[in-house]
Amino acid sequence: MNDLQRAATRARKALAVLADELGEPSPDTSRALAVIEQTLGDIEAGRHPLDRPDDWPQRDRWPDRPHWDRWRWAIKTLAVASGTTAYCSPKYEYMRVDTRQARSDALTGTLLDVADVIELASDRERAAMSIEDMNQIAAAGWAGELESVRLSCDPLGSLAGIDEIINRGNREAFTGLLHAIIEQPDGSVADRVRTLYERVQHRAADPEFAAWPQYQAAYWLTEAMGQFRPADATSQRFASVWDAIEDDPAEAEKMKQSSARRMKADDTEGKA
Repeated sequence: MNDLQRAATRARKALAVLADELGEPSPDTSRALAVIEQTLGDIEAGRHPLDRPDDWPQRDRWPDRPHWDRWRWAIKTLAVASGTTAYCSPKYEYMRVDTRQARSDALTGTLLDVADVIELASDRERAAMSIEDMNQIAAAGWAGELESVRLSCDPLGSLAGIDEIINRGNREAFTGLLHAIIEQPDGSVADRVRTLYERVQHRAADPEFAAWPQYQAAYWLTEAMGQFRPADATSQRFASVWDAIEDDPAEAEKMKQSSARRMKADDTEGKA
């Protein structure tokens, strides 16, 4: 199950909460719920929502972005019905959706779940790295099983190129960045990541700084690899990332168990 499907599962539950909390919906609210329902139906059927023809009559804000105007209208309508507001804006290749505190915690949570599925659906290339992805990539790096990273135009060769990769959040490019860090934790790519992190860390609390988690992930990997990867990558093996990060076996075991519980919960939720 990918990130979009997991988000759709949460949003499906959110629709049920919305129906219960909002009571008798207005015509606009009913239409907004139908828009989200259709989006979730496509995802659950294995189709990407962007593959559906966009016949929305009010494509005046982002005419070159299929479904963006439709989703913007829907989330803003649901937000108003919930006693709050929603703000939508282009963020690189996806639509950023921010919602405010609604008149109840239940409505606030449901709006966040709907906003999440809209953000992920708005750009088919956008997919965040999961803990499991990071674990697999790092484990392969420590085992010396990664192939060399070869990217055209060498975006890893400059601060601007790496900054673009982190900000756009493209899975393939971001994975390539992580591979480069793992292969040479003391190399120039890792140094550029550290430099960029130092430049942006003062913005950690900025709600508009959507790329902060990607900066953190890349930086943490440079620190972990630089500290725990032996000079000869083939001379030592770790059972998991947590064994490498934690010197204390008890703490490493706690982190492994926590990670396993989290992934199991995601899997259980996906099968529900």
